[in-house]
Amino acid sequence: MFYKDAKNEQMIELKRTVEKKNADVTAALAPLEEKLANLEDEEFRILFESNDELADYRQFVFDLKRRKKHTITTDRKTSLQNGINDLLKKYNDILTNISLGTISVEGKEVELTHANAAKFLAARDGETRKNAFESLNKAYEAKANELADILNEIYAARVEISQIEGYRTVEERALDNENIPVTVIDNLLKAVHQNREYLQRYMQAKAKFMNIDGPHLYDLGVPLDFDIKREFPLEKGLEVARWAFDILGSEYSTLVDDLINRGHIDAVPDDRKHQTITFSWMGYSFLNYHDSYNDLKNLVHEIGHSINDSLSLNLLYPYRISSLFAGETASITNEILLNRSLLDHAETDEEKCFYLAKEIDNFVTSVYRQALYTELEHILYSKAERGEVLDADTIGTTYLNLLKQYYGEDIVYDDLSAFEWTRLGKLFRWSYYSYNYATGLLIANSIYSKLKDGSLPVQKYIDFLASGSKEYSIPLLETVGIDLSNDSVWNRGFEVLKDDIEQLERFLTVKEKQMKLQEKNDGETN
Repeated sequence: MFYKDAKNEQMIELKRTVEKKNADVTAALAPLEEKLANLEDEEFRILFESNDELADYRQFVFDLKRRKKHTITTDRKTSLQNGINDLLKKYNDILTNISLGTISVEGKEVELTHANAAKFLAARDGETRKNAFESLNKAYEAKANELADILNEIYAARVEISQIEGYRTVEERALDNENIPVTVIDNLLKAVHQNREYLQRYMQAKAKFMNIDGPHLYDLGVPLDFDIKREFPLEKGLEVARWAFDILGSEYSTLVDDLINRGHIDAVPDDRKHQTITFSWMGYSFLNYHDSYNDLKNLVHEIGHSINDSLSLNLLYPYRISSLFAGETASITNEILLNRSLLDHAETDEEKCFYLAKEIDNFVTSVYRQALYTELEHILYSKAERGEVLDADTIGTTYLNLLKQYYGEDIVYDDLSAFEWTRLGKLFRWSYYSYNYATGLLIANSIYSKLKDGSLPVQKYIDFLASGSKEYSIPLLETVGIDLSNDSVWNRGFEVLKDDIEQLERFLTVKEKQMKLQEKNDGETN
């Protein structure tokens, strides 16, 4: 209810009350969890072998025991955590107060803000893109040393906390909550490096079609949408979503209808609602829907989470929150199904190109960029773990080198690109979070391929969505044929991308010829 009326004092107070209740319950359960975590191996075996009624709690207690050796509280750790919180407040204050300057747009001076920056960075007018890029990055360049000092202190603190808790690295600590081996990130980065050619090939195709010789990175954010505007009013959007979900069978469709009919999908825009938050929780989805393609994409994403939550509600309480990859697979697979359905129903080549480019851009943003951020984080944490100081020059040089590795030699790299790291909030706020997006989309692409070719029965996929966290992510994925230790799983996602790029290249070649012929005919007419 708080998000329905975010400025209502009663709702704010209710939110505080609920949060306190939650904290009280957690505190009350802590002694029991500690007692269970301290069970000796023989006590654990006897407890579950002698009492069948407890069998379903085995995974829960096993996980408490597994993490016990790392559950360490010291005054120094508390001090470090408090220090990180203070540094993040300082970081947020910088973001709140930073001025991005003004830029010239169609002869008018416009204030650049965090809300409109993305629009101007993707503008069709090259001068507008350049001005937005330079103004944005110069503003952050002025704060680079200050932000580097904050990041350096945060990373040093996280390294020390990991050591206190008995982890070898920050990476190991970040992945341990779901018992995910660090080889998952290793395999992700290996696959991305092996398939960087598709990112570079797509960027070359965009630059060629837009007739940009020597493109800068900021030139390549322009969408290939041919000025097509797609609007999906909410009722129409829900109808399109139902088409997209046909492949998932009647049980899934019934669940979607049930969520809608019971008012669990809160999408109608309302000025009283929190305007910047989109989320799902325990079978409810919350967003402000404004009829665009991106709104529809967000809607099916959140429906995926809500279905996943709803299917898990019958599980025991400790398992009701889905494992990391199961939750992301549920939502991202829906996005893929939506785009493929719209592509199948496209009536013109331009419309097909629109949806192909949307899918490829999503892949670039979710896989390549998030993998790049993960690799940056990995390098910086490795330096911090060796006791090296992370100053602005070190961070910027590392980031710019990664950009060049990923995007290749056919791009003009501006010195200001080295300061883009200053805008990566996840780099400051969390440890090893970005890899979730990249891994999630590659897994979802494999799931989509398996559903399409019939190698993954729909019921098995539904069972996977209903598994909550009764198993860790890795063994749960194996139930639907996804083995993250197998290179073919990672590469299958890139095969889908390769097919999309080839389709897009064929279309752009034809379209380019048509445009040149039109220009010739217009010239002859004049």
